[in-house]
Order: sequence, then C-alpha cells, then structure tokens
Amino acid sequence: MINDEKNSNETIQGWGFGVPGVRIKLAPFWASAEYRHIRDKFLPGYFNTYYLKDRIVRNPSIMVKEEMLSDTKLNGVFAQCGFNILDVVILDGRGQYMASKKDSTGSQKTDINFDATLSFGDLIISKIPKINQIRLFYYQTDIDGNLFKKSLTTHWGYILGLEVVEGASVLWKTDYGWEKDKNGKWIDKKVVTITAGFTF
Repeated sequence: MINDEKNSNETIQGWGFGVPGVRIKLAPFWASAEYRHIRDKFLPGYFNTYYLKDRIVRNPSIMVKEEMLSDTKLNGVFAQCGFNILDVVILDGRGQYMASKKDSTGSQKTDINFDATLSFGDLIISKIPKINQIRLFYYQTDIDGNLFKKSLTTHWGYILGLEVVEGASVLWKTDYGWEKDKNGKWIDKKVVTITAGFTF
C-alpha cells in the first residue's frame, strides 16, 4: 500500500494484492504467474530498481513520480519465465498486463510493462579472468503496442562484475535511456554507476 503525504492538503494512497497462481520448474526452464488487482493510486513495483532514476523528471517541466500515478482500478496478470541454456546463457523475463473495464466509449486504462535480462553462464564466465558477471538488461513500462518506444522509464544496458579479491567485486552498470530537453525533444541519456558487492 502507498500512503504518501505529497503536501499538507493531499494524501496519495492506494492498495493492491496478488494471488499466487501457477509455478513450473522443469530442469533448465522455470515459469510462474499470478493474478493482480490494484485500486486508486497504487503501482506494483513503485520502489523498483529504477526508482532513484525515475522519481523526478526535470524537462520540459518538473514532475515527480507521484504525479504520474492516477486513480484507477485494474485487474490482470504478472508472469515470469527463464531458461538456462547449457550454462552458456541464462534468459529471464517478466511481464505484467493489467486493464480496467471499458467505459461507455469503449476505451480502457492499461498498465503493461516488460523486463528482461540475459546473463552469461558459468561455462563462459569461468573462462574470463577476474570477471564474475556479465548481464544485459531491458526494461519498459507503459507499453501501448510498441515494446521499444521512447519513454521516460525505458532502460537498457549492461552490468559487468569485476572480482577484486575473493568474495569482493566491483559492479559497473551502464544504463541507457531517453529524456526530454527544455523544448520537449527526445535526447539520449546515459547513466554509469559503480558499486561494491560482497559475498560471504
């Protein structure tokens, strides 16, 4: 549930739930699906991996993520699946399709998103000195028929893990996307982050 005091006069709130459905795991393949329902200003995955990058839009006018939420009632399905191909590459994908009831004009609100990763498996990684992770990713929300459209919440790029010492790594993440300039024109965006990771 989201219950956020946007200012002294307005409270942003909403709620939702998911019901576990089907889960399948057959050797290198796995898949699962669940039913979801949301009401009011609630968005599943609101505080996701990209929250800090998407929480504010500065051009052509300033807008925070809370202002992108709308009062709605949606029902739908969230599903994910993956496949390990002989420890060479690992494919993993997640998607959500949610929709409201059609109104008198036949239109309806939808919330469609997609997230996919491709990681190199141990058979490849073990042959590359000092590299312990190579992962490509793609993330898209507000899909309206075009999976690769330009949007403020589109992300794609790669993550590279470099082992410094045993149990300690440096993660280099390059995130590409789009943003708008002061005139509302789409321009490329690139964000590089470097973090440390530890295993015990």
